[in-house]
Amino acid sequence: MSLFHEANQPALDANGDPIPGATWDFYLTDTLTPASVYSDASLSTSVGSNLTADSSGRFAVAYLDDDLTYRAVLKDVGGSTITDIDPVNVKSQMSSIGLKVEAEGLYIPPRVTRVQTTGYHTAGVGAAWYYHSVAENPDLTTYPRLGFTDASGRKFRLDTTNYPFTPYVYGVPTGGPDPTEALQAYFDYMTANSVAMPYLIGGFTVTDGIVWGNPDGTNSVTRRFDGGTFSLTAGAEMDNLLTITNLPSAQIRCRIQLRGGSSLSANYSTRTQCAVGLRIVDSRQLALDDLFIQGFWFAGVHADGEASSNSNFVRIGSIEADYCGSGNSASGQSLISIYSNPVNTGSANSTSQYTTISLATMPPPALFSDNVSGAPSTLNNFQVRISDELYTIIKADYVTNTLRIYPWLNSATPASGTLSYVWGGAVDNRGECNCWTIGVLEAGSCGRGGSFGALYGPTINLLSSQDNGQGACFGGNPAAACRGTHILNFYTEAEDEKLVFVNRFGGNNTGRISSTYSLKPIDVIATGQARDGSNNRTTDTSAINNWTIFYSGADVVY
Repeated sequence: MSLFHEANQPALDANGDPIPGATWDFYLTDTLTPASVYSDASLSTSVGSNLTADSSGRFAVAYLDDDLTYRAVLKDVGGSTITDIDPVNVKSQMSSIGLKVEAEGLYIPPRVTRVQTTGYHTAGVGAAWYYHSVAENPDLTTYPRLGFTDASGRKFRLDTTNYPFTPYVYGVPTGGPDPTEALQAYFDYMTANSVAMPYLIGGFTVTDGIVWGNPDGTNSVTRRFDGGTFSLTAGAEMDNLLTITNLPSAQIRCRIQLRGGSSLSANYSTRTQCAVGLRIVDSRQLALDDLFIQGFWFAGVHADGEASSNSNFVRIGSIEADYCGSGNSASGQSLISIYSNPVNTGSANSTSQYTTISLATMPPPALFSDNVSGAPSTLNNFQVRISDELYTIIKADYVTNTLRIYPWLNSATPASGTLSYVWGGAVDNRGECNCWTIGVLEAGSCGRGGSFGALYGPTINLLSSQDNGQGACFGGNPAAACRGTHILNFYTEAEDEKLVFVNRFGGNNTGRISSTYSLKPIDVIATGQARDGSNNRTTDTSAINNWTIFYSGADVVY
């Protein structure tokens, strides 16, 4: 029941004098069909469909049936209309709209222009506001989740201006149905349309990668995003769980959690479900607050080196990554294989000197496929570790089951034995992805704490690397330069190697690293040098000329 409050006011004429005999006549909304009202809250005593004013213009108390929506007309004693209110008691009817899908084709009184659901789009308990405006014609064909059409053909659209625009109100289900299609539609809408209050929240397991932004090169319209904790888990094999593309100068102010979905056993072979947690493409000056990433076979965060991938000056507040990439060899985490039959080609002191080795078991082809972002055919930063010495992989041949590595295999190394692979890690950036800024990077049980192949490397306030294959690796390949990298605080513990430089250039390299823990000159490994005719691998530090490394209070300038 609902009290008809208008009956509490006396009927007055234009001069403020009472109108004895005035009436409130009640009808069903938008009709002239009489509707009963009641004298008691229990609706046990009907007073018919009208109330008549006494000599002072006052009316008796009247209660309305909550199952009805009324039209109330105030008339003077001669039957002339003074006030016509339609609808009345609409609250009860609108509250019966639990979900957006239930509003489709529903009769809504013509004078109602805003409705609120008591549940989300397709499931859940929440609220979303929809409104009708004659001036607007929302495209419900392209964006069916944006609103609904009532019984009279009026279009009601989701209010994305005055209320938070979450995945839930746009129809992303929680539990039960696969949310992948609906979640992709949510990001597609924000890419093509301006949204005043986007709010990322919720946890979803998806069966295909989500693309946030416009892959065709058009910049996203919405570029500022707030939220709480937004989580994605890979529910099937895929290349990239989340791709951010063409979001230049965007601000993402929430915590994003990404999980590969595979077993988090220490052994790499169980982490094969998803290659990359977050791939960043063409998003210059992107700012992202907080990332938690776990269980990806190549990299937690990856920006590839294609010329079109202009992802310079990316700023990330903090990254926490576990079990990304090849893992730690000493702890038995990395992928291993048996090698034999080393054959050298090329000449001493040459950048084209290679050793070809046969393998009993080849590594997963996806590591060397152009089709998997994060595993480009150039094999940048892919290495093997043989007898505690690092080599760069140049080619994998799945016809002959061989690897070509650089430089020559050490002549003192056995002609057969076990090798382990090193690739990927918590962060992998290269090529056109320069000058990143990362506040805190914490990596554990990854191939590397960071793999930085871009010409201009990142500035990191704190890199904490524990139980990884390598603390950090710089340079995209032996022919690369690495400039402008700064790690202000570098903590490393229980790594196979602490700091590795793949490149062989000298004067083109500059950088600065500060470590208050155990990083010393002996921990810095330059792998880009060829062997001479006496089997000696160049031991000078030309690969890191102009770098300054601080450790335990002492400065070492290379």
